[in-house]
Amino acid sequence: MNTDTPRTKRNADLPEVVGVHLRHLSRADRNAYLQALRAGGWTLRSLAQSSGLTRERVRQLLELPLEPTDREAIADLPVPELPVRPDQSRPQKADVSPETLARLRELQPVAQLVRSHGKRHRLEAEEFTELLAHAVQVEGVSVYRLAKHLGVTHNAIRFRLMRYGYVAQPDGRAHRVHQPLAARNRA
Repeated sequence: MNTDTPRTKRNADLPEVVGVHLRHLSRADRNAYLQALRAGGWTLRSLAQSSGLTRERVRQLLELPLEPTDREAIADLPVPELPVRPDQSRPQKADVSPETLARLRELQPVAQLVRSHGKRHRLEAEEFTELLAHAVQVEGVSVYRLAKHLGVTHNAIRFRLMRYGYVAQPDGRAHRVHQPLAARNRA
């Protein structure tokens, strides 16, 4: 059996030809064939389904000792490989570039000082928000991952992006809090 390729055992069914062989072999040959299939990685469930026996009976038969002549009788019977496991790997999540993250962390304390319509620290706040938008929209970083890096909630980042006009309102409703900043308050 090839161990380089990931194989699956879960809910794998043996080919129909194996079931035909299992039903038409003598008891000793059937037991030897079951042991060969089990050594090939097949589960008790799949062996039981193909042979028409219960899973417990298959387990009992596998414990019986075999004669060397039993193995010779089944040498020409097929022992199929397990099916290949479907690719279940998730795409690698994008992470914020070190330069962008360093600048975000540098601007974050100052950007959080902006209050109401004040112009003090507005440039830093706008640069901070522009970098957030760049990380999300260009670098492909999730808002949640970005929030973890910065130690804030993901809703705080979403709110900031909406407030500064980088993201549209999710439902289109006008809400006073989610209105973009007025042009006269921009730096």
